[in-house]
Amino acid sequence: MALRETEVDHLNHAALDRALAWLEREHPQARPSVLLLSPHRHNVRFIARRLPHARITILTRRQWDLNQPAASRLGRFDWAIASNVLHYSHEPQRWVDHVLAVAGVLVIQDLVDRRRAEAAPHLAADGDAMRYAHSARGVVSRFAGAFDLARLRPPPAYFEAFDGALNALHSADDPPRHFAAVVVPSHRPDRPPHGPTWRERCRVACYRHLALYLPYKAWLALARGRGDGR
Repeated sequence: MALRETEVDHLNHAALDRALAWLEREHPQARPSVLLLSPHRHNVRFIARRLPHARITILTRRQWDLNQPAASRLGRFDWAIASNVLHYSHEPQRWVDHVLAVAGVLVIQDLVDRRRAEAAPHLAADGDAMRYAHSARGVVSRFAGAFDLARLRPPPAYFEAFDGALNALHSADDPPRHFAAVVVPSHRPDRPPHGPTWRERCRVACYRHLALYLPYKAWLALARGRGDGR
């Protein structure tokens, strides 16, 4: 079991890492305030190492029932991370709305198809309720009533489906499917869905490194003078 949990963590954390890398490129924050929603202890350790400068707050489901709005005293966060949380929701849009009321960004890692019990609909007895699809990306779930993330408001600005770790109810020919997504209400929809352009990469790098900033500004002024810049 320990080996299986390690494999599950590795695959899920790798996907979270890619989603966070996209978020850091698109919406860089030097020291983000991060809300972890009902995280497993391994997720807490991973996020603390992945975001060493973040100010992390942890809330369990007992501290915040996501069916209800957050208490006013909770305050605001730059990012919220919900890893294997939303498959417990009967109303995903309600939960997302409540989280985005207190966070500027929501990072999600959850399930497209994963059997957690032998009998259909293969939901575990721990409150397991939902699976996810994304019709705009061609990602289909076999779960009847799966929530289509293309209908989420706002829709994910970043999305990736990936194979999850096998369990006793799956085989190599029929692996579970998971996903990672980033929901950003203020994200510009005309940007590429999986990363910035080379100009945006240059801009972020130069803003992060002071020694590059002035040469970058000089180049940008020159490029705009020739009509090449944006």
